[in-house]
Amino acid sequence: MLATVVSHARLAPIVFAVATIWMGQAKALAQTPPPGPSPRCEYVAGDRPEPMRIILFPDDDLFRPPLADPKEPRNGFDYRGARGIDSDAGSARAAGQVAGITVGGNVGVWARKTSACHGVQISMIGGVFAQFNLDASSRDLINADYVIGAQIAMRTNRVSSRIRVFHQSSHLGEDFFHQNPSASDPNFGFQALEGLISLDGERWRAYGGAGYLWFMNDDGTSALVHAGAEFRARDLWFAMVRPVAGVDVTSLQSRSWGLTTSATGGVDWTSPAETRRMRLVILFTNGYSPFGQASVQRQSRTLGLQWQIEF
Repeated sequence: MLATVVSHARLAPIVFAVATIWMGQAKALAQTPPPGPSPRCEYVAGDRPEPMRIILFPDDDLFRPPLADPKEPRNGFDYRGARGIDSDAGSARAAGQVAGITVGGNVGVWARKTSACHGVQISMIGGVFAQFNLDASSRDLINADYVIGAQIAMRTNRVSSRIRVFHQSSHLGEDFFHQNPSASDPNFGFQALEGLISLDGERWRAYGGAGYLWFMNDDGTSALVHAGAEFRARDLWFAMVRPVAGVDVTSLQSRSWGLTTSATGGVDWTSPAETRRMRLVILFTNGYSPFGQASVQRQSRTLGLQWQIEF
């Protein structure tokens, strides 16, 4: 009996020490907040060291979507007042009110990152761009563009780039085509290869590149030049929104290098971890329409509001 008591007395300090260590670790774990998601790499100006890793289905991208590009796959709604442009007289004429719905984006498939936001990534891209005539009693569909393709994006330090290969198929709305028999072809499309390189600063960004288009139905080919610049305020306004602005310019050889200029400015809301964002922007476009067969046939000028959503 005495031996048993002595044995338990010897074990008591060990049990007390183990219990103290366990309670200390449990308290430390309780006081350490769980790690949250990292900000999306396409909106991070800097970088942080992390071990090299392979990621399947990455959540973010390495190339920031151009803010003012009207053909960038994203989710959004817009309302615009449109004016047609007489290319011979150089004057604008009223053309009506147009609503647009855009659904699309990038889906990361594979990435190799040598740090938090440096590396190479392969993604699938897809989008639908639809325009509706608000002056018609039935809000007729004017045109719908369907885009699908693939993208390789790369980033190192503050230089990012992307190469895209994609197909676009455009279809005029049935009612619109019947009311506009002069439309040459209700089905228009092309294959495209485009590359962009971007210099990303904390507030400012500039990008540029070129591409090539192969039109369907034996309509020939065309070289493409694409460039733009953006501004993102570093500080929030009213602790809620961030001012943003951008300009995007494209030029096609097939339209005698005529320009399509898009300018936008507004505010950006983000989730606490900056993994989701919404924007309300004023959008102005001038030149060849970016949608459907009008992209090589008609010039217009539009002004309106756009609501952009990114997940």
